[in-house]
Amino acid sequence: MTIRRDAELRLAVRQTGTLLQDIQDFVGSNSNNEARVRFPRGFIRAAGTHRRRLSFVGDATLASNLAYSLMLSDVYRWLILRTDLSGTARDMLIKAALALGGGIVEAILVEYLTGDVGKRRKFKVRTARLVELGVITDDLRTDLDWLWDMRCRQHIFDVPDWEYDFYEIGHYTRAAHTVSALIESLGQAGPLP
Repeated sequence: MTIRRDAELRLAVRQTGTLLQDIQDFVGSNSNNEARVRFPRGFIRAAGTHRRRLSFVGDATLASNLAYSLMLSDVYRWLILRTDLSGTARDMLIKAALALGGGIVEAILVEYLTGDVGKRRKFKVRTARLVELGVITDDLRTDLDWLWDMRCRQHIFDVPDWEYDFYEIGHYTRAAHTVSALIESLGQAGPLP
């Protein structure tokens, strides 16, 4: 079925949701290869596409591993944008996306500043250094530091408050824009001399 109008989109979404629920009702939580649904093609960008965005990363292995992590971020993005997942499950999906984004930017910053900032230095020392070098704006530094703080909430034993109803779509959007902005800024700046 080719969708040409909003009314057709609404019908397709309703039918798809009904069929997915029928599959779930029949299979339950049991493993059944017959119940595997084809993930929509065209949303998850190829590793090569991500690697091209990471041209400033000098280590080929790291660039590939970052590309794979960015592919996972595309999966999270699809789940967040294309499903009605809600409540605590959605909160924890957003939390996982924030942790992934924090890990991506950490790896990028460690590699990018190799030779300028030691590997054992703190995250926020790196972001401040990029501002000093004129590679990123102070606003982007603020967002990167915020993302790092959110990523550090992965240490569940150290989270001081209930996470119920804590994470919001705005957190996800800010994190996604922050990762993209860092990649864009470093891509424009190129490698440090």
